[in-house]
This record gives sequence, structure tokens and C-alpha cells, in this order.
Amino acid sequence: MEWAPASVVRWLFDSEHGASDRLISRWLFLRALGLTSWQVRGTVCWQALTLAGMALVIGVPAGVVCGRLCWQVAAHQLGITPAVAVPLVVLAVMAAGWLAAAAVVAVLPAAAAARNPPARALRSE
Repeated sequence: MEWAPASVVRWLFDSEHGASDRLISRWLFLRALGLTSWQVRGTVCWQALTLAGMALVIGVPAGVVCGRLCWQVAAHQLGITPAVAVPLVVLAVMAAGWLAAAAVVAVLPAAAAARNPPARALRSE
């Protein structure tokens, strides 16, 4: 079994890199219309942050609810009081780390999208 955070980071990198490869002609078209390479980089990073933010908005509450439910079932089976504490500081630090990781992982695909000259891609289409 693979270490969970490593597999999540790898999945995020693979999905961002694949999305960047598929959309490179769109980025180049926008560059031909006047977007600078820094604007392309910023747009790719914002897309990664938006995806990571949506995952947090859905995943954190779902994880808290599922964790609480599972703990209540396990505590009931063990015959103990199901006291549940949600560490908000830890959740906030993990959310900030997740967003930072998404931004760092998006740097390579953003650079790849911004590096290509638009004339070459538009010539091939």
C-alpha cells in the first residue's frame, strides 16, 4: 500500500500536467490574442488552486462527517463514550498546505504552457 499523501500529490501532478498538455493549444491561442506568458502561468496556477479549493470545500466536511460517524459506530461497539473533537487548527494548517502544494505542483505545467511560442501551435492547426 502506498503512502496516502504521496499518492495524492502524484495524482494532483499527473492531472495538472495532463490537463496542461491537452489545453496547450488553447493557451497558445490565447497567447496569440495577447495573453503574456506570465498571464498564462497565473491562469494555470489559479485553475490548480480552484480545483484544490473545491476539493477542500467538499472533502473536509465530508471527511469530518464520515470520521465522526465511523468513530461513533466503533465507540458504541467498544462500549465507550463517543467523544469527538475536531482539531480546527490542524484542519486549517492541512488546508493551507494542500493549497500550497497545488500551487507548487502547478508551476511545471504552467511553465510548459507559457514556454511554447503561439505561432508554432497555430501553424499546425
